[in-house]
Amino acid sequence: MHLQDRNTLGAFEIHRLLDEMERQPFKQNVTVNHAFALADLRPAELEFLVKRMAN
Repeated sequence: MHLQDRNTLGAFEIHRLLDEMERQPFKQNVTVNHAFALADLRPAELEFLVKRMAN
């Protein structure tokens, strides 16, 4: 998934992707590239999102 939105909009998009992945059984890995939002988030928000992405 190619995501270039920054800050909270980009984080929202990543969370939506993760929500969909939890609802649908994916057979392959999903890659997020150009996740610019990760560079803009506050440390607590970043930690929460990264932990969620790791699961």
